[in-house]
Amino acid sequence: MKLISSLDGVFMDFYGTIACGDRAAVERCCANVIAALGLSMTAPELAVRWGEVFFGYIDRHNGERFYSLTELEALSLVETVGAQVGPFDPFPLVQELVEYWRRPPLFEEAKRALASLPVPTCIVSNVDTADIVHACEHHQLHFDQIITSEETKSYKPDSRIFEAALARTGWSRDSVLHVGDSLYSDVMGAHGAGLRAIWVRRSDRILDIGKADPEWTISTLNELFFLHDH
Repeated sequence: MKLISSLDGVFMDFYGTIACGDRAAVERCCANVIAALGLSMTAPELAVRWGEVFFGYIDRHNGERFYSLTELEALSLVETVGAQVGPFDPFPLVQELVEYWRRPPLFEEAKRALASLPVPTCIVSNVDTADIVHACEHHQLHFDQIITSEETKSYKPDSRIFEAALARTGWSRDSVLHVGDSLYSDVMGAHGAGLRAIWVRRSDRILDIGKADPEWTISTLNELFFLHDH
């Protein structure tokens, strides 16, 4: 039997999986930061350094220590470059990322692939709720459920966001899988929640610190329809 049609439903990441990865937005943001603060590095170099700090913040700020994604971007930017430049207001400098989250471009195949899925889809995304709602309205996308880190106070790979998605949908853990572009957030996170994972190996990711081993690997969402259960 084809894999997807045998499921209760699919959990799916949004940014980097459905919406084009944030590489261009991040590097534009980094270029603006470098110009504003007078840093002596390239935008790709800052993107990697900032990303490493950001992932550390993601791990440390779940539950009672939760901060919104916009706040974490700002805090991690201060930690990344603050020692070099002294105090500054990071929030105006991360607005490029907020604009990306609210109006991201989609991968070419995304709308058709989503419309063809034979089972319900629940988005599970590390994002502030208002931003992804705006993005879905902008692209006229409809999903059966949307679960965000802001709503659950949990960032993938923390398992609580996946547990919230299971509770909301009522789907069986053994009959749902998670689709995402990050080995760290999506594949490792899904495995930590006892779920199988499909890794969408996109070519434009800036940084992925994950080492997890997905059950399936694909390059585009179109390939979902040709997978078979093991």
